[in-house]
Amino acid sequence: MHQNQRISVSKLLVFTVAILFFAASGCDHDPIYGDNYGRRYTASEDFSFDLSVTEYLSLKVIGLNGDIEIIGDPQLTGQCLLSGEKQVESDSRGDALRELDYLQVKIVREASQLVIQTDQPESSRGREYTVNYVVRIPVNWTTEVELLNGNISISDMTNAVRATHSNGNITISNIEHDVVADLTNGNITLENINGNVETALVNGNISAEVILSDEEFCKLHVVNGSISLRIPVVTSAELSAGTTNGTIRLVNLLLENANFGEHSVTGMLNGGAGKIHLQTVNGSIVITGF
Repeated sequence: MHQNQRISVSKLLVFTVAILFFAASGCDHDPIYGDNYGRRYTASEDFSFDLSVTEYLSLKVIGLNGDIEIIGDPQLTGQCLLSGEKQVESDSRGDALRELDYLQVKIVREASQLVIQTDQPESSRGREYTVNYVVRIPVNWTTEVELLNGNISISDMTNAVRATHSNGNITISNIEHDVVADLTNGNITLENINGNVETALVNGNISAEVILSDEEFCKLHVVNGSISLRIPVVTSAELSAGTTNGTIRLVNLLLENANFGEHSVTGMLNGGAGKIHLQTVNGSIVITGF
């Protein structure tokens, strides 16, 4: 590990027991499996890393199960603060403890990118592995997150952000650059985004507050779910919105050269310098000016 890297790992093993009660008439315990049947034990361990990162401009976090939170900190220069918790749930206390050693947080230093990723056994054998991350980085880094199950939160960055996720929610806020978010199941929430925006969602809703400069774009696509977009009333953009099964509504916005169809709306806002494209199959669309 890097010479300048200071690592402090505080181990706090907490065991929680979740008991499944199987009721049988006139019996207080399962006659076949005994009183321990159905019990689950959780072993957990906190981790904390203070990383020297003067040579890096980019962060990538790859998680499997758990939450990932990334925060841009204007006080950090050449430093990354990583903390979180590892958890293993198993059917015995000893097994949960042993498996903590096989659940690792890997830190890989590539070219100009710092990569943080979860490393766990390929076969879970009935266990549940979870790693929750909180990462504080310089505000001017580019950020990329990949996650399978859990929630993603990214905030307070002045460079590009990308999130790719399968199951859970994505929340991205206070970004002074471009944002890309891809999600299968869950909701996407974008707050105070100043830059190009592109999202793709299969099942869930999109709620976005976007500030577009001239010639920037906002593309929000969802298959099963609704879209709510808030933009300044002075936004200049070509607007196109469409839904197969749902309605489209504009609030506090003046649309020039408007064309209203049964399930589509097109037109221009304040001269049409940028582009806004909203599309859903099953759901409604609301565009609000503020």
